[in-house]
Amino acid sequence: MRESTFCASSVELNVARGVNEGPPVVLLHGMTRRWQDFTSILPALESRWHVVGVDLRGHGRSGRADGAYRVIDYVADVVELLRETLSEPAILIGHSLGSMVAAAVAAQVPGRVRAVVLEDPTFEMTGGRIAEGSFLDLFQAFEPLAGSNRPLNEIARELAESRIHVPGRIDKVRLGDLRNAVSLLFTASCLRCVDPRAFRSAIAGQWLDGYDVAATLGQIGCPTLMLQGDPAVGGALPDDYALELASHIRGGVHIRIPGVGHNIHAEQPEAMLRLVLPFLSSLE
Repeated sequence: MRESTFCASSVELNVARGVNEGPPVVLLHGMTRRWQDFTSILPALESRWHVVGVDLRGHGRSGRADGAYRVIDYVADVVELLRETLSEPAILIGHSLGSMVAAAVAAQVPGRVRAVVLEDPTFEMTGGRIAEGSFLDLFQAFEPLAGSNRPLNEIARELAESRIHVPGRIDKVRLGDLRNAVSLLFTASCLRCVDPRAFRSAIAGQWLDGYDVAATLGQIGCPTLMLQGDPAVGGALPDDYALELASHIRGGVHIRIPGVGHNIHAEQPEAMLRLVLPFLSSLE
């Protein structure tokens, strides 16, 4: 993967590209992450597709955006990237925040998107329903550590002691009891490259302002695969809400993966690839 800079209208984006000249597959990471978060599935994709990884605004090596961090702000950047740097429609694979961005891009510029994979999209669970799950506590724990230049071990230790609401449990749980030490170190390394202002609209319940979830999903006209993590082990979507979301996607495929949490590609990359690779092959 070779990194370069793409100058969008309001921010510079760090973009990594694979060397294969096959059909383009664009990877859109979740909140706090960067394009390297998809390392676990990159080898399987790079062998057949031209893989493009993006650091979303305020993340990784991309530029900061002066507080403009609603989901629709990220969408505008990716629309520009597709229009100006790719010669053919792309397959979008988005996780969490990235999946919400991917859905909106597919709805807005259908001619630039060939297919979409939505990996455990959060939608209203990080919007009006953010207090129902773990995301509010997570974002509040992440915000003061974002942009820190402290040693990674210190940041990871502080993250481990953060107390997080887990649906179905009365008492909050240590993040260190929910994520292993390596996961916390990677989160710490990503947080050092995140603009602290990126959390403000999400914490305030305003992340989805200007984003109509049902209308957006209903406007997707390309093949769509929605992968749902298991809510019992950290998946973002309650089952009834996942079914509601899937019902809006015409001809979409919804698959719930038992025993895996929110970050499917990192926790169980083989399980994700067993679904994603046949889906991509079906497009040929």
